Amino acid sequence: MEEKYISLWDKSAEENDYAGHVETTRDADVIVVGGGFTGLSTAYHGAKLGLDIHVLEANKIGYGGSGRNTGLVNAGLWLPPQDVNKKLGTETGASLIETLGRCLSTFSP
Repeated sequence: MEEKYISLWDKSAEENDYAGHVETTRDADVIVVGGGFTGLSTAYHGAKLGLDIHVLEANKIGYGGSGRNTGLVNAGLWLPPQDVNKKLGTETGASLIETLGRCLSTFSP
């Protein structure tokens, strides 16, 4: 069966044959299982610390949920703040909104 493109990102990305199949024993400081947003972020930040990182992905990088979305990484909610406050109450809603607003400063490229 011919493989179909899974998303715009898959269709428009350059083809890369990263390392292929692992058929030998290899040593690594960290082995990351999964090449989606979380796995690649873990690998990236570990490599920046000088760790030897190996990423294992069953399909292609970004194959699962990370590659089948609209390309957004969102620390927020899909609700306006007034709706969050209405559903959770003013104090809890404001606390959640403020916490999510700080999330982006946790990450750096």
